[in-house]
Amino acid sequence: MAAEDRVRLAPEVTRGAYPMVATFLRGYLHQDWAMDYESPEQARDVFLDDASADEREAFTREAGRLAGVLAPLSLHDATRLLTDRLGGQWQPESLDEVRSVFALDVADEEVDL
Repeated sequence: MAAEDRVRLAPEVTRGAYPMVATFLRGYLHQDWAMDYESPEQARDVFLDDASADEREAFTREAGRLAGVLAPLSLHDATRLLTDRLGGQWQPESLDEVRSVFALDVADEEVDL
């Protein structure tokens, strides 16, 4: 399946289906995020520190599901999903950066659930 087809065929990626990820993207990885944080991972960590236990758990679940959707995509298509579907402004520099922010094991290590 071509990556463009996967983007079209990923109707499950909506703000309603990923509310905590959308909140994170809009509130922490906004267009000026680099003025507030040294890295996207730091933005994620601050978001998780600010979140309640329930919100952290929801974000971790959503991030794990999203990581699976993003895995086969190109950087361009992954960015399209994060911006067009989830309302973010973040323009990641690489797929590794996207994986680092949304990898479940990274989120689990950073926050004691």
